[in-house]
Amino acid sequence: MPKSLKERLLEFVAYEGLSKSEFERLCGLSNGFVDKSSSKTRRSSLDRISNKFPNLNIDWVITGIGDMIKSEATYKNISGNIISGDSMNIRNVNMVKGDNNAIESNVKPGSVFVREDLVDVPFVSRQATASFIESCCDYNYETLETIAVPGITKEDLRRYKYIVFEILGNSMFPTIKDSTKILAKYVDPGNWEYITGVYVVCYRDFLVAKRIMKNDLILTGTLTLHSDNPQSGETTIRKDDIRGMWEAISTLYQKIE
Repeated sequence: MPKSLKERLLEFVAYEGLSKSEFERLCGLSNGFVDKSSSKTRRSSLDRISNKFPNLNIDWVITGIGDMIKSEATYKNISGNIISGDSMNIRNVNMVKGDNNAIESNVKPGSVFVREDLVDVPFVSRQATASFIESCCDYNYETLETIAVPGITKEDLRRYKYIVFEILGNSMFPTIKDSTKILAKYVDPGNWEYITGVYVVCYRDFLVAKRIMKNDLILTGTLTLHSDNPQSGETTIRKDDIRGMWEAISTLYQKIE
């Protein structure tokens, strides 16, 4: 059965990592707009959304035809989802660290990021993983160390609640190797039911990077976490055990082998 306009709008809200109220506020829409949206929603209201999120294909919202994200100036994130440069402002996937003052991109040879182009993002290192798990329901990251990330702004950092995780193990190989650092954005619990792809998930006493292959949170209250490495398996967890989720966006400082 084709998705309704409301369902497509909810999909985009989840994609942006926003709550419904945050989305409505950013677009200058009334409280409850998303839940009330339908095929009879005024075009003027949809234009407000399009103006705020130029990466969104508003015709897709209305008709369901085409792609959710416009094809211009896009890239693919680690989950395989297409993300617009207008939305995330990230043009680089694998970065090679040069010295303390610059980072050179192996996607665009010769381009160099000076310190003014970088934003300090909270960083959960291998050593900090255990303490982060203990307090991952507290989203005040001021106590974490930081790592410099190119291609995002301080406004992006505030809006998307970015964080960088250092991944342990090879369960997601070859997508993510051991010790890879990945940039991720916080997912509001109200959007958990709509997500698939690669996510960092904190549940019980675990913090893992896995591919969400089966999202049954609405029907059965469960989520299936899949490992890309064929030697690793998959795990089904209950919603009550989930403490936090972050969408994996891109890898940083990937070692060239």
